[in-house]
Amino acid sequence: MTAFSPRNTLAFRMPEAFSPRIRPTLFERLASRLVGLRERIAVAAELRRASDRDLRDMGITRYDTGRVFDPEFADEYASRGKYSRPRKSAGGS
Repeated sequence: MTAFSPRNTLAFRMPEAFSPRIRPTLFERLASRLVGLRERIAVAAELRRASDRDLRDMGITRYDTGRVFDPEFADEYASRGKYSRPRKSAGGS
C-alpha cells in the first residue's frame, strides 16, 4: 500500500496574514471538505485494490471496505479486538 501525505500538506490554507479571523470562510470550509472527499476516494480505491490477504492483515474483510467511513464501523472495529471469537482447531470437532 502507498503512504499518504499528512493532511496539513494537502489542505488548502489561506496565509495567516490574509486571514486573521477565527472562523473559516465559506470558501475555506468548502475547500477543506473537497480535500477530505478526495482523501476518502483515494483510500477507498486503495482498499479496493488490496488483496484479501492485505485486508486480513488490517483486520477487515472485503465487505468492510465499503463501510470504512461509517462512524458505526469505527466502534465495531474497535470492539473486535476485545471480544474476538476463538479459532477452530485444525483437528476438527
